[in-house]
Amino acid sequence: MSRWVLGLALGAGLVAPSSLGPAWAAETITFGIITPSSLYWPIFVGKEKGFYERNGIALDLVFTGSSPAATQALTGGSLNVTAASTDAAFTAQQKVPEMRQIFSLLGKLPYSLVVTPEITRVEDLRGKVTGGSSAKTGDAYILRSVLDAYGLKDGRDYTLVVAGPSGARAEAMQRGVLQGTPLFEPQVSFLKDKGMVELLRADAIPRLKDYPFLSVVAMQPWVRAHEDAALRFGRATAEATQWLYDPRNRGEAVQILVRTVKVPEKYAENSYRALVEELQVFPRDLRLTLAGLRKVLENMLALGDLKPPLPDLEASADFSLVEKLGRR
Repeated sequence: MSRWVLGLALGAGLVAPSSLGPAWAAETITFGIITPSSLYWPIFVGKEKGFYERNGIALDLVFTGSSPAATQALTGGSLNVTAASTDAAFTAQQKVPEMRQIFSLLGKLPYSLVVTPEITRVEDLRGKVTGGSSAKTGDAYILRSVLDAYGLKDGRDYTLVVAGPSGARAEAMQRGVLQGTPLFEPQVSFLKDKGMVELLRADAIPRLKDYPFLSVVAMQPWVRAHEDAALRFGRATAEATQWLYDPRNRGEAVQILVRTVKVPEKYAENSYRALVEELQVFPRDLRLTLAGLRKVLENMLALGDLKPPLPDLEASADFSLVEKLGRR
């Protein structure tokens, strides 16, 4: 896995300093993200605007490639914390009960179902080839959920292939290798400009409404030993998220995405409109909720990815860190 450490652009006086109390020696946290994308916008803001540094955290970003790879790296000890889709986290927790979901990075689904022009309704994907970044979890899980809501079953009614992260799938759509895939901005706008069709937003499907998609995951022993650092990481991420939502910062936020994701400004603007202004996918307080996580488990059960009884949510997530953030 390759490491990517973003340069800090602090700019004196641009952001009011946090109320940090006593000064800390910076503690390095190795944090896994799947790929540089708009889904980690608050993380990029936190690094570039100095929120992590002011909270005493040196954040080392590691690209994991997929949620299953991320949870494996976490279990193996090469990551302190990682981002992972909630379904992939629950799947991993069945084998590694010491794993905990501690914060929410995406409280709503950012995905749209993007299809080739001949597909005019979801049912037209019957007999077609679709793609995800993995076989079952993450974006593939969202694709399976969307199609399942229309009565289409993976393996019976359509083919789902592992086609790589979002950029690779966008390229595969242009080559005609895939007829459908779940994508988010800016890839949605890019493919629409190439003649592809945004058929629907996943969030429009009732069982996927207000669906928590991306969690911060850590091993329970690490959290116990580094609770203060985990809280400082959470506080910095929450502060960066609040900054991102401030309309006064829109232009600068767009430029941060342009630099970190290497995307033209037009598409970064579309990403801000869709993810920040319209869908508001980033939870301002990073709060995990029992209701949201239960919705994930119930959907996994409907897809056959879990067998009853459902896992104990209190043992799967550590809700105490968010509560402590709120009291500070």
